[in-house]
Amino acid sequence: MYNVWRPRKRPSKKILDSKDKLFGATLANLDLAGLNFQNAKLAKANLSHTNLSNANLIETDFTEANLLEVDLTEALDFTKANLSGANFDNANIIDARLTGVDL
Repeated sequence: MYNVWRPRKRPSKKILDSKDKLFGATLANLDLAGLNFQNAKLAKANLSHTNLSNANLIETDFTEANLLEVDLTEALDFTKANLSGANFDNANIIDARLTGVDL
């Protein structure tokens, strides 16, 4: 296995600007692993069955988002994210940082 011993670095490439709003967007069944969503507005978005492992989700707005069976593994960072009303049923969450999260 390649680089098992080396921790992954936080993604640096920004795919969304803080002005981007994906309110109610359908992003289900996608592989979005390792991407940078910092400050993204994903309120009421459908992210069910999506791979968000090792993604940067700092200050992301997931208000009432559907995160059913989402893969949220590998040192996930939700610092200051808004998770109020989000559906995490059967989500795979391992080693997540939840500092300052709004539940």
